[in-house]
Amino acid sequence: MQTVAIRDLKNNPSSMTKYLDEGSSVFVTRHGKPIG
Repeated sequence: MQTVAIRDLKNNPSSMTKYLDEGSSVFVTRHGKPIG
């Protein structure tokens, strides 16, 4: 399971494609709290 801050995802969305292609789950956080 990978955790990523929404700011990092917004600035570099391609960084998560490796994990998503492998079928891994990704938690998106805002201010350290999971939002999705």
